[in-house]
Amino acid sequence: YAEATKKQPISWFPSYSKLDKIPLGTYVLHDLLSEEMGDRFVEVDRPPYEVLRDSTLRGTYFFLNNRIDFDRTEVEDILKWTKKGNHLFISASSLPKKISDTLLLETGEDYMVDNMGSEPLLNFTNKKLKSQDAYRIQKDFPVHYFEEIDTLNQTVLGQAQIYDDALKITEPNINFIEAPFGKGKIYLHLQPQIFSNFVLLSDHNKELSEKALSYIPKNHTLLWDNYYKTGKKINTSPLRAILTNRYLKWAYYLVLIGIVLYVLFEGKRKQRSIPIVKPLKNKTFEYTQTISGMYLDKKEHH
Repeated sequence: YAEATKKQPISWFPSYSKLDKIPLGTYVLHDLLSEEMGDRFVEVDRPPYEVLRDSTLRGTYFFLNNRIDFDRTEVEDILKWTKKGNHLFISASSLPKKISDTLLLETGEDYMVDNMGSEPLLNFTNKKLKSQDAYRIQKDFPVHYFEEIDTLNQTVLGQAQIYDDALKITEPNINFIEAPFGKGKIYLHLQPQIFSNFVLLSDHNKELSEKALSYIPKNHTLLWDNYYKTGKKINTSPLRAILTNRYLKWAYYLVLIGIVLYVLFEGKRKQRSIPIVKPLKNKTFEYTQTISGMYLDKKEHH
């Protein structure tokens, strides 16, 4: 009883799923964006190489997770799509290697020798977005940054460091950049926690996600990725191959319906009511009386 009724500990699993209300889920962000953007908010449940087969697709492809692992073919498809004038927005602690190599980027993780904690301290470089006091996330998260960028072509949008008793970034590390690519743009952000429920539900830090997303054009369709999520719900049913195909699924349902109908009708025909057969009575005494009466009438007493 004590085990069943005790309070469950808070889960800090980096889910980033729209369904999760845990601190590192994105239930709040998904709800806010879908309500605000309406028809311009499109959810994508398939891998990018399938989605981008639609040549008419335009907008900003938004990826949010603790790590993103595109394969080489997917990266090529995404970059081709971006080059046509679309935008790519990735917020993750670990970026796809192919994209880092293409944009000449090197990433690292910040640390402090005299401080065991690593609470992120974040701010923007744009004067219109920059806060007088940096934004402190009061939870130990790794602080990743860009060690090298292409300074001639890329723009620094945000900075970070580990909190050290002051809300001022004294040793800025680049954690948010804008990289032009063909006719489009690529936005890379290394602190995905700012889009989580944990940050959005705090009074001050919720501005972080608002300001970061302000770089997405208002007239763009936002393609929200549900495929690259650590907390993605995976179908482990043995029937998943059948149930994910429309035709096989209905064939399977028809087989089940046919079996039920067969049992109902065939069972009704076979299982008619069985009449009650009474067991035979023991007539030995009556038989003996009849035979003895015959001999008595004939006076054959012996």
